[in-house]
Amino acid sequence: MKVYFDERRIQIGEYVGKEIYVDGLFILLQYLFCDLSDLLEEEGRRFGIVLSYLDSVYKACKNVDLSYEEESSQKIIYLVKPLIKTEYKRLTKKKLSKADSVIVLIKTLLGIMMEYSQRKEFNTLLKIISKLFDNIRNKSKNTSLDKMSETIKSFIETGSLGKYKLDHFSLLEEKPKIPLVGSGIRIKNETDKKILEIVWKEE
Repeated sequence: MKVYFDERRIQIGEYVGKEIYVDGLFILLQYLFCDLSDLLEEEGRRFGIVLSYLDSVYKACKNVDLSYEEESSQKIIYLVKPLIKTEYKRLTKKKLSKADSVIVLIKTLLGIMMEYSQRKEFNTLLKIISKLFDNIRNKSKNTSLDKMSETIKSFIETGSLGKYKLDHFSLLEEKPKIPLVGSGIRIKNETDKKILEIVWKEE
């Protein structure tokens, strides 16, 4: 499998079991559902039967019994974050709405999780998200996310954790702009040091 993530994000010598890993992914999943709710509101779609679906999501999530390890979960979120964001950007570029892109991501992530855990709540969540998925008319909803899926599965199989902890995740956050150092700052000359331009890069 061609690797498309930065292996330097992995903490060498620190691993967790599959059950704990799935629970960490479930925490990430809940953040995605929060984003979905906000995006459906933004797109004028958060009404009627959709509100009923979201209520069912809330109830199912509340009933999940977690083998919760906060530090491990935060390191899992840190490791998986760039994969989710990469595929989110790719899906939106294919003319899927932001909400529909998150629906596709949630459906894929739930499918991965259910290969390792048969919790009835996961099945309930998959049924709900599948109804939303079926209502998407854009055929780009069937875009292959195999790279992301296989990479996450490899993390689960090896129990790999990230080097750092991330206690929050959202696709809707503004990325802080960080000025490049050195050649990133354009100056007029060495005498007055006047900054003419700052080139920004993403985090």
